[in-house]
Amino acid sequence: MVDAMRDVGFADCEPGGILAPDLGADARRGLVMAGGGLKVAHQAGVLQVWLDEARIDGAPVEFVHVDGASGGVFNLAMWCQGMSGRAIADNWRRFAPLTRGAAPSLTGTALFSMRRFRTNVLQGVWGLDWPTIRARGAPATFNVFDVDAQRSRALPPAAMSEDLLVAATSLPGWYPPVVTGGRRYIDAVYVTDANLSATIGAGANELWIPWTVSMAGSRGNGPVSQYFQIIEAAANGRLHADLERIAASNAAWAAGGHGSYPHPVRVVPLVAEVPIHYLLVFTRRSIAKAVEQGVRDARRWCADRRIGLGPPAPPTPPPHGVRFRERMAGRVRTSTSPATPLAVVLTATVRDVDTLRAGDRRVTLSGHVDGAAFGGRRPVETGELTLLPGDGPSTMEYRLDFTDGVGHPLTLVGVKTVRHDGRLDLWPDTATLVVTVRRRGEPDDVTTDPVADGTLRLRAWSFLRLLTTMRGIAPGLGRRTAAVWRFASWFLRRLAAVYLRPRELADDPGFPAGEGPTGACVVTDNRVLLPVPPERAWELLVDAAGWPRFYDNARRIDLGGDKTLAEGTTFRWTTFRTPVRSTVVRCEYGVELGWTWRGPLSRGYHVWWLTPDRDGCRVRTVETQRGPVPWLARVLLRRVVTAGHDRWLRGLLVAASAAPGATPRVSSDPRGPGPP
Repeated sequence: MVDAMRDVGFADCEPGGILAPDLGADARRGLVMAGGGLKVAHQAGVLQVWLDEARIDGAPVEFVHVDGASGGVFNLAMWCQGMSGRAIADNWRRFAPLTRGAAPSLTGTALFSMRRFRTNVLQGVWGLDWPTIRARGAPATFNVFDVDAQRSRALPPAAMSEDLLVAATSLPGWYPPVVTGGRRYIDAVYVTDANLSATIGAGANELWIPWTVSMAGSRGNGPVSQYFQIIEAAANGRLHADLERIAASNAAWAAGGHGSYPHPVRVVPLVAEVPIHYLLVFTRRSIAKAVEQGVRDARRWCADRRIGLGPPAPPTPPPHGVRFRERMAGRVRTSTSPATPLAVVLTATVRDVDTLRAGDRRVTLSGHVDGAAFGGRRPVETGELTLLPGDGPSTMEYRLDFTDGVGHPLTLVGVKTVRHDGRLDLWPDTATLVVTVRRRGEPDDVTTDPVADGTLRLRAWSFLRLLTTMRGIAPGLGRRTAAVWRFASWFLRRLAAVYLRPRELADDPGFPAGEGPTGACVVTDNRVLLPVPPERAWELLVDAAGWPRFYDNARRIDLGGDKTLAEGTTFRWTTFRTPVRSTVVRCEYGVELGWTWRGPLSRGYHVWWLTPDRDGCRVRTVETQRGPVPWLARVLLRRVVTAGHDRWLRGLLVAASAAPGATPRVSSDPRGPGPP
């Protein structure tokens, strides 16, 4: 048994020590990426050797499980994404802590903020891709402390996000706690800086531990020095407690009994005193020197243990991307409100401009969705923008996965249609996002109502702000400028290829040529579920002379001698005090009724679609408007017409549900300019 009076430490990991049992050929290696603040740059250099160069029996080293805590989670995230050891080390070599790292916080909740570090480093230079990290399912655990539960959590990659990664390195006082999922999280360093038990529990019996937390025990007397002395005491104290438990378990197994662990465990550490501070490092050169020290130490460590080394991997090419922020806002329709505000604030990251130009048009999105209908500000869990695929007319398709305030998983899909089918349509096309929010995994089925749908827009001032946020992702000012130029020139040429060509009529399914939503100045889309069959709703719609009975914003209707609407019928009427002339161009009994219309300096198309439903029928009405008046007053008209058609549908609901002979009425729409 282990002498209870003798301290157990890394010295017992030498051959013959209690922490170095003979495992024979059954060595199942686990890697423990311990914390150490910015000292984990040394760990990255070690990983370059262990992951890429080290050879055991002629084969690369494989790990059955990898655990990360505190600063080690950065390297763990890159490993979980599938990066090589050289790529991890090169990411640290390119890290400029002063200009790209944490910035002073202005909120007063902590000394520093991770916001700049997130965008410049995690999303930028390092290019962490959380959908890939979660999907790969690498055998790993991330340690983070749940403040509300007062427990340390060891989370698999599938449960991780950028928020939790930042939380796992948020030292109290230096960085604010991270709130995600309604809970507060911080760095787990005070509980564990290396979760040996999680790695052993995953099946590993040989632990490779690069340890950079100082064991010298020498610190100054200032408050900063004392703060990190507390961290060293917590990290080293927990480490020694774990080593003593492993030693006691190994002794029990050696005596023929059963230890507290399911098998003997061998510990093979690489211990280094790294001559940089945990946080207060200001130059890229200091970080790079720590990486190179890690490479040298790891190669010497392998030589001491007679572990073969393969040829060093060549340097990875530096990133050559861009990022920018975009804010779009508008109103969407939900089951409880016809027009509730919604905004999306996104950071778009192009990993590599040359790859984008070559045809891979996927852009990573992060940020948040902000709307009272979804519980306020909700972080985007996974976001992707497909930017102008193909060579001709195209789209910008946004896809955002998020959860609402009560935890329901939702997906927002938004589309900008880039097609030259109207005069001066470049700005409306590239600034108008038609969005639909559905439950995640639910098919886009027209027979089921979405959670919300509507239109968001990029305002002119938001566009100007977007331009000020565009940044290159590359080492050095020259490379960053070149990356921005290559992206901007490609984007402008792509738009020029569409909008400098002759106009073409839009082909919107369900609409006459040139009358669809594409290129329209105003588009409204209203829906209602009626508890009656489509035939009943149809009778009310084609009886235009009877509209004023349930929608008193329709006046002076002249059918020109016809009794009801039919294909080819031309009728005149007044709405919003504006006279219009309409012609029915589509009329399919019980299914579709559509007419074109003309008014003062405006024209448009209004269509009604009826779809049978088990509870009655679904009614959808869409109107598009074009012309000088809709162009000048588009913001006001969208609101007024949407409200008017919502009242029309409610009146239709009352009329369809009323007893025969009754005269239902609804209040008039607010007065406003323009056609219906």
